[in-house]
Amino acid sequence: MQRKNYYIPEPIVEDLEEIANERDVPVAELVRQALAEFIKREKAKAG
Repeated sequence: MQRKNYYIPEPIVEDLEEIANERDVPVAELVRQALAEFIKREKAKAG
C-alpha cells in the first residue's frame, strides 16, 4: 500500500469523520472503500 496526501474540502472531511465514528472504522478505510467503488464503476462504464 502506498501513502498519499490529498487535499479534501472541510465539509467532506467532517462527513467522513461522522460516518467513520458511526461505523467505528478509520476515515482512511472509508476513503479506500469509496475509491475502490468509484474505480469499479468507472471500469464498468468503460468496458
